[in-house]
Amino acid sequence: MKLNDEQKLSLEALYLHHAVPLDQLRRTPAVLSAITSAFNNVTGLEVEPGELLRYMITRRKKSQWPTLGDRAKRFPQAIKQLTEHQRSLLRDVYEELDVTSDEILLCPKFAKRLVALFAERSGAIFPSNVLVPALFQLRKRGMLPSLREETVATADAGAFSDIAEVARRHRAKA
Repeated sequence: MKLNDEQKLSLEALYLHHAVPLDQLRRTPAVLSAITSAFNNVTGLEVEPGELLRYMITRRKKSQWPTLGDRAKRFPQAIKQLTEHQRSLLRDVYEELDVTSDEILLCPKFAKRLVALFAERSGAIFPSNVLVPALFQLRKRGMLPSLREETVATADAGAFSDIAEVARRHRAKA
């Protein structure tokens, strides 16, 4: 997705106004929808919430996104909603899916499959807006296995080129 400078500033202003960190926007679909709706109204574009979130995350990974600092709203960690046994089951389900956490975030069918498999294994029902952030928290803590061979990023690909590749594959499947 390409935005002009005015559109970028509008999106950044909306993000700063709502003060919900990007990691939490995954868990707060109402806020993401509000940002998307306002952005579409202001710009005249018709962008989907997932596409807007992907854009913001990609810009953050390139250090091109504003930070909220102390203004950021606080949320309980999703991982704390799961018992240690449930966390272990979530790791098992993640390995069984054999789909990266970024793909699960960006492709609703993978998130639905994660929820279904987790419910089947654990007997507990958690929505994707709890399980997906919990996966990211496990990943950040080094508690998820690497599903893909690690590669050395080239200078022009960037350290986070994987999210762009996931987006390309998702668009190709659609």
